[in-house]
Amino acid sequence: MSLSIDTENGPERLLEEMVGPTKTAMVYGFYHCYYDRLYFELSNKEYKVYDYSLSEFLQVPKGFCIFPNFIENNTVPKECQASLALFVIENYRKKLCGVKKLPPILFCIDTNNNCYTRINLSNVQEYKILKKRSLVTVKELRRAYKLCHDPFVDPRIRDVARRTFIFLKVVTNSRGRIIELRKVPPPWKKAIKFNSAVAKKAKDPNNWRFQANAAAYLLNGKYIAPSTRPRRRSDLA
Repeated sequence: MSLSIDTENGPERLLEEMVGPTKTAMVYGFYHCYYDRLYFELSNKEYKVYDYSLSEFLQVPKGFCIFPNFIENNTVPKECQASLALFVIENYRKKLCGVKKLPPILFCIDTNNNCYTRINLSNVQEYKILKKRSLVTVKELRRAYKLCHDPFVDPRIRDVARRTFIFLKVVTNSRGRIIELRKVPPPWKKAIKFNSAVAKKAKDPNNWRFQANAAAYLLNGKYIAPSTRPRRRSDLA
């Protein structure tokens, strides 16, 4: 799927197609994939576009507390990861309120003439190398995968997460102008294995999984035990 962006009505067409009537989106991605350019181009058209700052976006019901430990140690990488979870939780609240078209997280992970090999998070060795370079975006993508497929996350949250994330290839012209956007598959080809340590972390009240699961329970009033069955390849789309 391709969407053209021009100087007059490109951002509107993008939002109508991917964002819908909410006119709200979060934009993440690699700097070399022009996520910042997409962010500012949409912002300049007076749409509500968010990075990891979500104070205006969150509209939780009275009596519900967004857990402060989502923002672990108040470091930028942790805050960026936490905001992804908070955005998905807010989308779950919107779904319960009957919202059909949920605001998306537009994740720019590829571009024309990409100077880097496209990331495959399910390649453990590749992930370890990237992690050593302290690439914040790689850690954000890892959190995106966990929100969508971690068996220790409430299945209702996972379902909304899979509806929320949209991965993009940003195509620019010789002047650096965005001329096209293409939906691309998620940056994982197979399930990532989680060891027993993850199960232990998920029971820790300070862990983001525990807090996300608690949020689902508080918003819905029903507890659903996370499924630990093996993920099928067909589940990862």
